[in-house]
Amino acid sequence: YSLLTSLYPPQHKVINWGMKFNANTPNLVSFLHNQGYSIGVFGSNTLFLQTLKEQFPGSLNGYEETNDATSTTSAALKWIKTQKGGHFFAWVYYLNPHRPYSPPAPHNTLFVHKANNKLEVKKATREPLGGWDSIPSLIVKNGIDDPDYYKAQYDGEIHYLDEEVGKLLEGLSKMGLFRNSLIIFTSDHGESLGEHHLYFNHTFTVFDEIIKVPLLVKFPFQKKGRKVKENVSLIDIFPTILHQLGFDVFKQLEGKSLACAIDPLRELFSCNETRNISALICDKWKLIQYPFEPSPDTDYIKLFFSEYPSSKLQLFNIHDDPYEKTDLRRIEKQRYADMESKLRDFEYRIRHIYYNSAGKFELKEQSMKKLKSLGYTQ
Repeated sequence: YSLLTSLYPPQHKVINWGMKFNANTPNLVSFLHNQGYSIGVFGSNTLFLQTLKEQFPGSLNGYEETNDATSTTSAALKWIKTQKGGHFFAWVYYLNPHRPYSPPAPHNTLFVHKANNKLEVKKATREPLGGWDSIPSLIVKNGIDDPDYYKAQYDGEIHYLDEEVGKLLEGLSKMGLFRNSLIIFTSDHGESLGEHHLYFNHTFTVFDEIIKVPLLVKFPFQKKGRKVKENVSLIDIFPTILHQLGFDVFKQLEGKSLACAIDPLRELFSCNETRNISALICDKWKLIQYPFEPSPDTDYIKLFFSEYPSSKLQLFNIHDDPYEKTDLRRIEKQRYADMESKLRDFEYRIRHIYYNSAGKFELKEQSMKKLKSLGYTQ
């Protein structure tokens, strides 16, 4: 929903499955629908697709829940072909790569080797997802306890996805739509593959292995590419689309158009609202804030931050220390003070510019099963 609204979670208030955001909240789907665009949504994450369908009744002209990435590509291209040159927005949602890792052949064997670096397999108790210095039982296949095997399956899923995205782009080219289309490729989260004691998970921290994701943008008739060095965010996607279509970027949006110059000292916020963990990023500095009220469900923080709960903040130089191993708050004391001040100002501002939640809708039994299969609930 942050991608859809160009707002942070404390502003759009949708932080759990089944929650609705306020219909008055500016959002990409409603805007394009009001401008006469046909909107199609296709994907194998049926839970998310059903949520979109519930949230935007009457706005979707194309809709198909699929079984895998191959059928997702096929469904999307089939619908796009029916648009006959009209204005359309296609959201092609591939679930890969995602737990449990199950790439089809031959992708499931491409990166597997014979070594067996054993790691305990553990069934989660309090935490529904597990993975702390162990392999979560959710992803275990045939009792295999080699973490490298599951990394190979994850790589296999990426390889499979790459192949399908290639087919999608090739299909657009054959229809004569590639050159004049705005195409954006991104992901909603990364994955921990052993960093910071966490294996095969993506819900507990705001370290870069979780929040740093791919973002590629191809503008219509673009001839040359460039790499953006400045920090950007998924909240920039909605403003970028607005700008490309010739509309003013709404003042109430947090994001910026990626077609414009980006301030290298821009401040960006990242948060896991359900676990009360947040981070402020400015240039090469990143300040992470942990919950102010420790609980049994936050014991895991001590694995990578031994001073918690006596200290709640960590400072990292993400350029020189991309794996975020060295906390610099005692060394860079002035920088630490500046970043904490920026974080407090940022929190105050975004928590006073928000839209009230529109309540919840009931998740169907099928949706609850999907949540469990993906590891989002017990």
